[in-house]
Amino acid sequence: MAVKRGVFLILFLTVVIMDYANVINNEKTKAFDLSIIDISQQLLLAAKTKEPTDSLVNIIKSITESNLETQLNNDNNKKAFRIKLYNGYTQAILSKNSEKYKDRGSFFGDQQIEIAGEKFSLDNIEHGILRHSKLKWSLLSTLVPINFMTHYTS
Repeated sequence: MAVKRGVFLILFLTVVIMDYANVINNEKTKAFDLSIIDISQQLLLAAKTKEPTDSLVNIIKSITESNLETQLNNDNNKKAFRIKLYNGYTQAILSKNSEKYKDRGSFFGDQQIEIAGEKFSLDNIEHGILRHSKLKWSLLSTLVPINFMTHYTS
């Protein structure tokens, strides 16, 4: 009788441990079942609601370039991802340290965002990626007359 209980207990514990391991494994891979656009949406939502963003940031850091190319296969997907990413990171950075915004040049210029192993700043994303321009408008306005800018940019 004691042997049967021992065998039953071992089987029961094995099933419980395997089930627990399965739950943990599912949680780890669950994020990779989502598209990168969904992940950027979750980052934005988590940042807005002041939820932890570290796991989403880690996914974005570690995604491969080929995976990005595959998922961001048209202009709408690229734009959706980039806008959500920009807004999500802006909110996440501010929620962690709102004092950073006092030095706006540093806040927007520091390369504090990592995507697929590459470092970016908010300026890189906004002006270089979203607006397809290497110059910030504020810098451009000091180089080009105002009437030119208002004529061609409005």
